[in-house]
This record gives sequence, structure tokens and C-alpha cells, in this order.
Amino acid sequence: MSTKHKRLLMAVVVPEVVLAVLAWRDLARRTDDQVRGHKNFWRAFVTVNPGNSLVYWLVGRRRRTPVNRYPRGGPGSAAPRVDAPTLERPDIGLPLETH
Repeated sequence: MSTKHKRLLMAVVVPEVVLAVLAWRDLARRTDDQVRGHKNFWRAFVTVNPGNSLVYWLVGRRRRTPVNRYPRGGPGSAAPRVDAPTLERPDIGLPLETH
């Protein structure tokens, strides 16, 4: 086998193996309701041919439920605005004059 063919083979095999390993890891982390079909089916399907992992990534996964990243308000929310406290003179309770 020539060097050119070896490089081409490695350029195809390495990404397939990486995608298969990532698919197995993803299957281990997901619950059953986050996968279309049985998880054991997808494990076998990916193992038979590592190229099948691409099918898992495109078809086998369900979307995860979005997480509210700003539960108390944040960018784009209608959270009430909190103004800065006013400074008062402790002896008479009037606002401090700033010049």
C-alpha cells in the first residue's frame, strides 16, 4: 500500500472511530427518553460500522429540554429594575449633596 493510500485511509478511519466513541459516550449519558429507539440497538448499530454513528447523530438523538439559564431574569427578560440605593445623611435623613 502506498503512502498516499495510507494517508487517505487514516483520514477516513480516524474520524469514523472518533464519532463512534463519541456516540457511545453520548448514549451512556442520555436517558432512554432522549434517544429514538432502544439504546442497545444504537450501540450495536454504531459498532457494526463506525460510519453508522453519523446516522445516530442525525436521527437517533432527541433534543434535550432547554434549561432556563436566567431563572431570575437576565438578558431580554422583563425582570424588575433595581435602582441603586440613595445616600442619606444619617443625622437628618436628607439626601447627600454631591458636587
